[in-house]
Amino acid sequence: MGTDNIRSHRDTAATIEVLREQIEVFRSRIEEHDTGHLYTTISTLEHRIEELEKESKELINKSDIK
Repeated sequence: MGTDNIRSHRDTAATIEVLREQIEVFRSRIEEHDTGHLYTTISTLEHRIEELEKESKELINKSDIK
């Protein structure tokens, strides 16, 4: 894995960690009423994490081929 790929992988891992922390913040703000927007935000962030994990795996697989 080249230096750029390692840096990119680290950046992606750091971004995923920050997004997970933010999800926990938003979960802590959920109340009984009027917090549907938080559920939407959490879902969107979870989807973004899935995208980043997929991109990261593809990058690793691509690097292994070379």
